[in-house]
Amino acid sequence: MVEISDGNFTLPIDLWGNLMPIDKVGGWWKKSVSVLYEVVKPAPLRKNHLYTLHRAYISPEKLSKIKKGEVIKCLKCGSVGATDVHMFWDCPSIRLFWEEVCDTVSAMLGR
Repeated sequence: MVEISDGNFTLPIDLWGNLMPIDKVGGWWKKSVSVLYEVVKPAPLRKNHLYTLHRAYISPEKLSKIKKGEVIKCLKCGSVGATDVHMFWDCPSIRLFWEEVCDTVSAMLGR
């Protein structure tokens, strides 16, 4: 991680904490960062992980701010103001995907 000495740098955990409740004290955040180097070997996948972690992907909400006056909708469901959380979790199309993943993993684990 980059260390900025002037104190004006916002850490990724703070960015995500503004969108959803995150236990900043617990080990979840540290584990999510360390798993990148323990599990993910190909560089392109590491890049995707880091982009997600640092909220570097351009969501429709961010694009609307860049293109002032233009309303950019979610490409999957047409929702206005789609945030990072919407793009990865809340979008109905993505939610169906995650439900299938959970069902498959649960079936594999016998639950």
